[in-house]
Amino acid sequence: MQIVSSSIILIILFTISICAQEKKQEPCELHQIEVNGKAGYIDATGKVIVESRFDYNYPFYDGLGAVESNGKWGYVDCAGKLVIPLTLPNAYYFADGLVRIKINEKYGFIDKTGQVVIKPQFDSAWMFSEGLADVVINGKAGYIDKTGKLVIPPKFDDAHSFSEGLAQVIVNNKEFYINKAGEIAIHFPKTVTLIDIFFSEGLAAVRVGEKWGFVDKSGRFAIQPQFDDPNEFHEGLAVVKYNGYDGYIDKTGKIVIQPKYDSAYGFSKGLARVWVKGKYGYIDKSGKFVVKPIFNLAWGFSGGVAMVMVDDKKGYINHKGEYVWQPTK
Repeated sequence: MQIVSSSIILIILFTISICAQEKKQEPCELHQIEVNGKAGYIDATGKVIVESRFDYNYPFYDGLGAVESNGKWGYVDCAGKLVIPLTLPNAYYFADGLVRIKINEKYGFIDKTGQVVIKPQFDSAWMFSEGLADVVINGKAGYIDKTGKLVIPPKFDDAHSFSEGLAQVIVNNKEFYINKAGEIAIHFPKTVTLIDIFFSEGLAAVRVGEKWGFVDKSGRFAIQPQFDDPNEFHEGLAVVKYNGYDGYIDKTGKIVIQPKYDSAYGFSKGLARVWVKGKYGYIDKSGKFVVKPIFNLAWGFSGGVAMVMVDDKKGYINHKGEYVWQPTK
């Protein structure tokens, strides 16, 4: 009995530990508002966390939001505290705990305390993803780690962020994927004329002739080319265009939501925005409207809410279509 009890306790403790880690890894998020021409933030319930006192702000990324007053930028956290003062000449999005800065036409990175951790030295730099960031030196792209060390030498004509362990690069107008060792992981034949930038949920879109399909990480076709203008997979489904309308396929290539929308977008938290007859609404994975198409513009759900626009006023709704922040200019 003692052994059984101890085992149960260990399992419970392990489960709690895993849940705590998962919760910790998910960054908090606030949402942009504008009142009387000034920018602030609310939480997912519509409660004002950061009063509208800034001239401009950016969406939250990695737990921080960029704010600007009188031409100077800083960052606020989810408690509304200005954690990086308004001293920066420009601002970008945090990712992997770092954000790029531009000083004297060179790019470097600061951490969430505002400390420079990678001094400005690159001609161009992009967000960190999976521990690496693509940078440009003397016209060639390579990758650095979070210490600033070049781990993949700058030898590409163009490069994109890593996604699921692979990154798209271009050399002599040829596109292929590399792994984090800088080795070619997927090399495509000449019949493949265009490839998507990112892998998503193990698949990436590629074009053969005028039609698109999806390949897996071995480079083999998981879904044969047959669609027009596909998007990435999100929550097991991807948008494809067929006979001029957007619908959704699963990872076998089966159409699970018939192409009937003028435009459609990826699923997030079980809902996807679609455009029908000039208005946006939200559907579930059965294709049923959960939020009727009544909005002039709409964005995807993030942090429990979605931004919508009615006429020229922006508001936020929850998954039931209820306003948590009434549309305002």
